Amino acid sequence: MHPEHSDMAQFLARHPPFQDLPHDALQRLAAQIEVSYYKAGRDILLYGDPIADLYVIRSGAVEIFRRNG
Repeated sequence: MHPEHSDMAQFLARHPPFQDLPHDALQRLAAQIEVSYYKAGRDILLYGDPIADLYVIRSGAVEIFRRNG
């Protein structure tokens, strides 16, 4: 396993619901992760965009806007 995958598996193992996964499943999941970086103020998703992925925020913060305010 690549060092990045091992690091990601350790990170996920500290947080629910990932902490309940068996070790092998966690390792397979970590190997499939695609890491993205976003600058402050940049949109990650836009209203109406289809959501096909799970996003995990490892560091930083995300502001969420809802249609109803």
